[in-house]
Amino acid sequence: MERPVERVHTGYTGQAPERAAPQLRCHLPRAAIPITRLAYSLLRDKGRLRWLEVTASLHRDPDGSIQRMVGTVKDITERRNSEQALMRSEAKFSALFQSSPDPYLLVNATTQLVIEINQSFSRVFGYSTQDIIGRTALEVGLWRNEHERAEVVRKIDREKGLESIEIDFLTARVAA
Repeated sequence: MERPVERVHTGYTGQAPERAAPQLRCHLPRAAIPITRLAYSLLRDKGRLRWLEVTASLHRDPDGSIQRMVGTVKDITERRNSEQALMRSEAKFSALFQSSPDPYLLVNATTQLVIEINQSFSRVFGYSTQDIIGRTALEVGLWRNEHERAEVVRKIDREKGLESIEIDFLTARVAA
């Protein structure tokens, strides 16, 4: 089965779903794509905005004429609100992380791969994002002492985090 077409359209704002249906039908492609998914906003009374997702499947006869359309309408307002709240939260975290005067790096606890570094980390240690992201700190040569690394990893596993600990890292110039 082919992947559904995703569209977001706000042109139906203010219309009841039954009045928007003829307009939605015109968006269904005449191509071989069997399913279309549209998301659109609906401004309800008292100014409440609702998001609806319409999933429709066209069934055609052998000559290509439309026989019927089968579909569903689902209220996705809470999902959209959650997604937007998550995006705002991620933007705040990113701004705080990147603008921190202290050097930070984020590491995946399972793979030990560096996920992100902030600008202060680049400035202090001399690594660019291309140098370090997607690699382990060990591969990059960041650790001065491998035994210290093993103890830090054990501490993270034991305590499920790391707080107020100094680690002796090498700068890019020393590691090279």
